[in-house]
Amino acid sequence: MSNSRSRRLATILALVSLLGLLPPAGAQEPGTPQPGLPTERLQGDSRFGTAAAVARAAFERSDTVYVAPGGAFAFALAGGPRAHRAAAPILLTDGPTVPDATIQELQRLQPHEIAVLGGVDVVPEEVVTTLAGFGTVRRIAGDNVVDTVARIALDGWPDGADTVYLATAQDFPDALAGGVAAAIDDAPILLVQRDYLPPETAAALRQLGPSHVRLLGGNAAITDGVALQLGEVTDAVPGRLGGSTRIHTAVEVNTAVRPSGLDVANVWIATAENFPRRHGRHASSRRVRRRAAAHPPRLPAPRGP
Repeated sequence: MSNSRSRRLATILALVSLLGLLPPAGAQEPGTPQPGLPTERLQGDSRFGTAAAVARAAFERSDTVYVAPGGAFAFALAGGPRAHRAAAPILLTDGPTVPDATIQELQRLQPHEIAVLGGVDVVPEEVVTTLAGFGTVRRIAGDNVVDTVARIALDGWPDGADTVYLATAQDFPDALAGGVAAAIDDAPILLVQRDYLPPETAAALRQLGPSHVRLLGGNAAITDGVALQLGEVTDAVPGRLGGSTRIHTAVEVNTAVRPSGLDVANVWIATAENFPRRHGRHASSRRVRRRAAAHPPRLPAPRGP
């Protein structure tokens, strides 16, 4: 595998992991594996170890490493497409501490720069002090979660973006598969409330100047009122990727990104029930494509054509 290909694979896995697409070590696999479908798992003894294991599997070294809080999905969601742009891995922190698995991986990766995603409320200054022993640290943070996600988008797309994905700030499942799709589309993610376009997101949309905006989830996740509010801040054509449930939304998202050259020989399947129990990697690539589908403890029944 070429160095560029392996780096892209690492970011796709990092995106999946950070949003929890891989169950933790020790989690039992429900049901019986499908005969004839080979499976491969990269994991550690915790979400932190899993993130490190994925980075280790595909990166010999990395000039940049992104670090996100291990218990807050929004930062990993926004960081995934950003890491994809930089072909960089994502590692996790644990409250006021840097887990041993993260420290060991930083020692191995030897980064020059460490980009911390989130403010002091999720990544305290004592964590930054520890990280500074491994490289130059910069923090991407705003006044709140929505503002931080907007700043991550502007950090990665300073010259604008053709497409922007909008995800609900209240829950993770619809945003989960959309994060992978956004990275495949080389697009940032911004957050909205269910029925409200926050001013931080509106300001970011004005700066990004997209031609297309994709709403992730059905009307229960993001109402049509948000789509109407978009007309006040952007000329972009809004579209929706959503179904009647979070599972159907994941299917719709994956179907939408398939024309972009997605290699459907590989599919990542994630639980739709619990974000922290699904930490793996959330980033994707133009060269190595992986689709993410959220699922409950057992796979849903097949849908008709």
